[in-house]
Amino acid sequence: MNKNRIEMQRDIRLNPPGRGETDLLFSDEAKIRFNDLLVESFLECVEFGETILRFLELTAPLNRNEIADKPELFAKELESLLGEGAKIIEEKIIRTLYEKIGKKYIMRKGSSFSDYVRAAQRIYLKSCESTRSDRSMPISPKGRNQ
Repeated sequence: MNKNRIEMQRDIRLNPPGRGETDLLFSDEAKIRFNDLLVESFLECVEFGETILRFLELTAPLNRNEIADKPELFAKELESLLGEGAKIIEEKIIRTLYEKIGKKYIMRKGSSFSDYVRAAQRIYLKSCESTRSDRSMPISPKGRNQ
C-alpha cells in the first residue's frame, strides 16, 4: 500500500493535475526509456554485465526493469557481489549514462551512485517533456512558433 502511495506521489510531481492520460503514458514511457539507457550503460561497462544482472534478478528483490527506480538497492547488491570494485563500475555506468543523455558528468564529493542516477533521470524526463512540448506547438508557415 505504501509503495502505491509513493508511486502516485511521484507521478503527481512529474504529472501535475490537469494533464491528460496521454501525458501520464508519455511519462511512463520516458521512465522506461531512461531505465533502458541505465541498463544499456551497465551492459556496456561490464563485459559480463548480463550475467551479473541475471544473478541479481535471481538473488535480490530487484529486476532490470526497476533499476532506475531502485538505484540504492542496485548499488548495494552490486557492492555486495563485487566488493569495492563495484564503485569503479558504478562510476563508469554514470559516465556512460550521462553521455547517453547528452550531459557532462561532474564528480561531486559526497554524491552516491543513486544521487547521480536520480539527477540524470530528472534531467532526462525534463528534456523529454520539453521536447514533447516543442513538438506540440503550432508552427506558422514562415517556420516560427505562433
